[in-house]
This record gives sequence, C-alpha cells and structure tokens, in this order.
Amino acid sequence: MIKYSELNLWKTVTLGLKKSPKDYRKAIKKDGCRIGDYAGQILNKTEVSQTEVEVDLVVVTVGELGFKDGARRDVLYARAIELGLQLCPAEVGPALRLLYKDQPRGEWLRIGMEPITDSDGFPFVFGVDYDSDVR
Repeated sequence: MIKYSELNLWKTVTLGLKKSPKDYRKAIKKDGCRIGDYAGQILNKTEVSQTEVEVDLVVVTVGELGFKDGARRDVLYARAIELGLQLCPAEVGPALRLLYKDQPRGEWLRIGMEPITDSDGFPFVFGVDYDSDVR
C-alpha cells in the first residue's frame, strides 16, 4: 500500500473558470470531446464554483490503496481519507477534461467525489477517459 509521503502532485486544476454546467458543456464540446449520457446527466446537477479556486490532484490506483482484487467505492474512499486525501468537488471532472488535453490513449480516470445520481437514481462519478478515438 502506498504511503501519503509517496504521493506526488499530479496536476492542479482551477475550478470556477466556467460559471455553469452549460458553460462546461459548451467548452468540452468545442474541444472535440464527447460527453456520455450519464456524464451529461450528472453534469446538469454539478455545483460550479463562482470563484476561482485551485485543487491539487493525485492519481492513485486501487492496488496502491491496498486492494489487489478491487473494493467498493466507500471502502476505497475511506482508505484514501486515511492517507490524508480529500474527495474532490464534482466540478473537478469537467474542469480536468478541459485541462488534460495530452491524456494518453487508453487511459481511464475516475474522480474521487461524492456520487451524483442519474435520472434513474443510480450513483455516478465523473470519468475522464480517452478510449480508442474519443476523449
């Protein structure tokens, strides 16, 4: 399992550059990125900061958190908090998509955030992915 002292700052994302979910949607589409159905639904419910604030991000795998066979989200979050990490505001998802233009193909990141329910009541978190041809 990774130790807090081994975590390195990965990126710093600025929240509050866009003032509404609609502004994020327009900017993401303008960048040529796709917003999936579920992401679109939770984007509509995302609280957006009205002032600029920077959030430092780290990337941690499930295995680095000590779970070689996977674990439930709540267990992963509890371990991350034990390490001194905090959950991200949901706005980190769309803000990171706009920032991370050099994402390697095949990389899938999940935002450690409180889930937001879709129209069917299922909880989702944002993913920042670059699959075979679409970010």
